[in-house]
Amino acid sequence: MFNVESVQELHAINKTAAALGEKVSIAFRLNPEVEVDTHSYTRTGTSESKFGVTAGELEKVFMQIDEFPNVDMKGIHIHIGSQITDIQPYVKSVGMAADFAKTLKSRGINLKWLNIGGGMGIICMKTFSSSPAVTPNLLSLVPVLV
Repeated sequence: MFNVESVQELHAINKTAAALGEKVSIAFRLNPEVEVDTHSYTRTGTSESKFGVTAGELEKVFMQIDEFPNVDMKGIHIHIGSQITDIQPYVKSVGMAADFAKTLKSRGINLKWLNIGGGMGIICMKTFSSSPAVTPNLLSLVPVLV
């Protein structure tokens, strides 16, 4: 499966797949426009980010699915950044992606995948007393996805 970053890349993948006589699966990168508290170089899900497309833009792409006969749009991909130590931006972005998937479903488009990219940051210290309890916090994503 390809994680597609832009409409231009989608056109290129569709054209290449057609030339090869193939149909390829993709997940399109949704930019959830979520602010995160991490270094500016590793923020990839804000409105200023060059990565992915907004929900409005992506909805138009999904509505024009027939223009891309050599791709099978299986899902959406989100990546809000790296070294994020707060679970709330993940909860917010996954919630936004889940809402987007529900909107598509109401229009007859059923996604099979939600790829949550990025990574929880690790606070490197001699003691982990101030580190977030990552595993219990990740469980808060479950109700958003169900």
